[in-house]
Amino acid sequence: MTQKLFLLLVFLSSPNSFATADSPVVQGLGGAHRAGVAKESLFSNPASVAMLDTSSAFLIYTKPRIKDWDAGGRGWSVGAYDGQNPVVKGGFGYVRSARATITTGGQQGYEDRSEFRTTLGKAITPSIAVGLQGRYVTKRIGPTESKFLQGDIGTIFPVFAGLRGGVTYENILFKEEELPPTLGGGLVYAFGSGITIMADGYHLMKGQRKGDRGWAAGGEISLAADFVLRAGRFQEGVRRLKGWSAGLSWNGPRASLDYSMKTTGSGPKERDHIFGLNLLF
Repeated sequence: MTQKLFLLLVFLSSPNSFATADSPVVQGLGGAHRAGVAKESLFSNPASVAMLDTSSAFLIYTKPRIKDWDAGGRGWSVGAYDGQNPVVKGGFGYVRSARATITTGGQQGYEDRSEFRTTLGKAITPSIAVGLQGRYVTKRIGPTESKFLQGDIGTIFPVFAGLRGGVTYENILFKEEELPPTLGGGLVYAFGSGITIMADGYHLMKGQRKGDRGWAAGGEISLAADFVLRAGRFQEGVRRLKGWSAGLSWNGPRASLDYSMKTTGSGPKERDHIFGLNLLF
């Protein structure tokens, strides 16, 4: 089997042929999110929504592409977070994506996917939070349509001064041809002076790739008062692809703009761009 055919089979066996990160900050950090990215709780550890102290709305646009196969797609997400509820904080979003797929016979198909996501989180002590996310998924490939429920749970906790940890159990309901149940953990450490680093590890719990592991690491640094620069490195647990990411954010008093790019380091090279807008209210 040639290397190219092997990579094609890996591509086809993956439930997501493109990036698993659907949001710009998470992708800019290489996908490291299990210790919590509060402003993107719908795409992160669900317990991180409990860390919010403001309410906001967001719009995200995603553009993935694999140039070697002339394959691509697009996606967008819209939603809102309530970070001011004194009892339980939460978020709700709608995620839509459409992308090309390639069959073993070399034929291109098309997958259309939509998700309604709801995340709830609560601080059970001043420093420990728990959360859960539910997703209602509609997936269409050609004339075939399937609908199903999926969900994640997570917790965030302090390790010691400046170091925060998080644990997630993702994709609780096992379903063939979807990402398998995954146990993950992450750490985030703030050095001060606007420098923060994050690292994740995760373990696939079921399915054909049971036992496989993945990791992600990233960092960010504040530039001046309003800009944040990010970079990350990762290895995916399902496809075993390694790659790099980078991102930039502008944070204003009532709005923020986020951008990130991810690329894999081996052929077929994948390059994904994500743009995000957040409005505080």
